[in-house]
Formats: sequence, structure tokens, C-alpha cells
Amino acid sequence: MVYVCDLGSGHNVYLDNQGMQTVITSVSSGPGQQQQASSSLQTGAWTAPPQLFRTPTGVVVKIFTAQGDRFIQIQGSTMHAIDGAIMVGSA
Repeated sequence: MVYVCDLGSGHNVYLDNQGMQTVITSVSSGPGQQQQASSSLQTGAWTAPPQLFRTPTGVVVKIFTAQGDRFIQIQGSTMHAIDGAIMVGSA
């Protein structure tokens, strides 16, 4: 199942669990243009729907797996795994 998160201002994030991989696609639409970036990260199979947290610099996605929670930071079209210890607050 694909989860769609509307971040406002024409920015959507699509999250999909494909086996042991989490596929994240960030799509930004503006007047006459569309930017898309996609990344696949080894997270393990999800055990619950993902959660999104807004941060001053972007969005953090929390992925729940049997091996533990995983965190992925999205800043514009850049996505990478982070340590959950840096999380403060939620969206």
C-alpha cells in the first residue's frame, strides 16, 4: 500500500514498502514545472503505517519495523537515513 503525504505548496511524498525496502518519492509541482526525486532504503518490512514529523529543515519519516524504528530525513529532493535520537517534537 502506498501512503501519500501532502506537505502543502504542491509538495507530496509517497511512501511504499516493497519487501525489505522503503521507496520514497518526493514530488514538487509549481507553475509550469514538476520536480521528482526517488530513493530506496533498506529498512525491513513495516509493522505499522509510517509517521511524518515536520522539522525546521524539512520532514522526517518514522518507519516501524520488527528490527526497530527507522528514521528518514527529507530535505527538498534529498533523502537519507538518520539517527532517531535527534528527533524533537512532531508534526
